[in-house]
Amino acid sequence: MEEERHPHALPGDPVLAEAARALEDGRLAGEVLDAEWRLRYVSSELRNLVGYHDDTELGYGAISTIRVDVAPEVWRLSEESARAWWVREGPYMRHDLGDVGERIAPDLGSLRGAFGELEPAEPPVAWAGSFETTFPDASPANVGRLAVRLTHPQGGLAGILGLYVGGDLRGSVQAMLSRGDDRMFERMAALTVPARRPAAVLFCDLEDSGVHGRKLSSTAYFAMIRDLTTAIDGAVIDGGGIVGRHAGDGVSAFFLAEQCGGEAGAAGGAVRASGRIRRLAAAMSAESGAVRVNVGIHWGATLVIGQIVTGGRLEVTALGDEVNQAARIQEACRGGGTLATKDVVERLDPATAGALGVDPGEAAYEILGEIPGVSEKARRDAGGLAVTALDPRP
Repeated sequence: MEEERHPHALPGDPVLAEAARALEDGRLAGEVLDAEWRLRYVSSELRNLVGYHDDTELGYGAISTIRVDVAPEVWRLSEESARAWWVREGPYMRHDLGDVGERIAPDLGSLRGAFGELEPAEPPVAWAGSFETTFPDASPANVGRLAVRLTHPQGGLAGILGLYVGGDLRGSVQAMLSRGDDRMFERMAALTVPARRPAAVLFCDLEDSGVHGRKLSSTAYFAMIRDLTTAIDGAVIDGGGIVGRHAGDGVSAFFLAEQCGGEAGAAGGAVRASGRIRRLAAAMSAESGAVRVNVGIHWGATLVIGQIVTGGRLEVTALGDEVNQAARIQEACRGGGTLATKDVVERLDPATAGALGVDPGEAAYEILGEIPGVSEKARRDAGGLAVTALDPRP
C-alpha cells in the first residue's frame, strides 16, 4: 500500500519520510534534503515540473546548492539565479555543516574553495526566494521556493523541506487558478511538447446568438454566455477532453486518444459530451428565447497538439485540416443538433455506443456539401465529408 501511494523510494529517516509523504499526499511540487543538505527526495509534481523522473538524473545524493553543476539539464537556473541561491543559502549550509565540512568538501566541486570562505550564518526556521529557470520546452519561468527546516523529535536537524510555487503569484491570482479543474490542468500539463496526437475534435456554438444579444441587456447576455460556457467546459472535462478556445459564444475541445484510453474512448468522450452540452443548454431559461447549441464532431488522425504559452495566455491548441473541417461541420448544424463524421462514429466500440444509444451499424450518412443551406465555405473546406445526426445520451 505504501509503494502504491508513494511511487518513489522514501528517505530512510522517519522525519524526512513523513515530509515526503506529505508532499505526495498534498500533490505538491517539493523536495527533501537531509541534514547534510543532500537531495533525498523529489516529489512527483516537481518531477513533472522539471521534466525528469529518474533519481540519478535528478541528482539524488548531491548537495543542494551545487545541483546546477551536477544536473544542469534538470535544474535549469540562470547564472544569476544560481549565484543568488548560493549567496543566500551557502552561509546557512556552512553553519549546519561546520563539523562535517572537511568530509563533504570533495562533493562541493567547483564551489569547494568558496564554501571554506563563507561566513556561517544561523539559519532561520524558514526562508523564501525566487529564481529564473526554464520549462522543458525552453520557455522562461519564474519559480518561488520556500525552505523549512525539519527537526527530530528529540532535537537536532533532520533536514530541509523545499516547496516550489509559481514565482510572484499573489493570493488573488492563486485563488483565480484554484477555480479551475485539476483534471483539465493535468491534461494540459502533459502536452508541453507539441506532437502528433490522434484526437476527436468538437466545436459547438450558440444558435441565434445575435437574437439573444439584441433581446437581452448586455449584463444579462454576459451572464447567459458565462453560464453556458461554464456548462460546456464542464461537459468537456467530464468527458475526458481538453477545452481549446472560447470565441464569443463558441467553444472548441479536443479528446486525445492517449488520454482517453484509446481512439474508441476519445470518440466516445466527444459524443457523450455533445449530448450533455445540448441537454444542459436546452435546460437553460432565457427571456430571449430557447437556448440551442449546435455541435460538430470530427476525427483528426494526424493533428499536432500542444501548449501555447505566452505572458498573457495558456492554452492547448491543435493544428491540422480536421480542425477547420470540424468548425464547418458545426456550422452546418441547425436546431441544437449534433453532426458527427463517419470517422468518429465508426471508432465507437460496441459497449460505448450502446451506452450512448448510438448504433454505428445503422447510421445513415449524408454528404456535408449536399445539406440544404450549407455555406460555400463549408462546401469548400469539408463538403465531401460523410456526416450523420446524433442524439446521444449524456
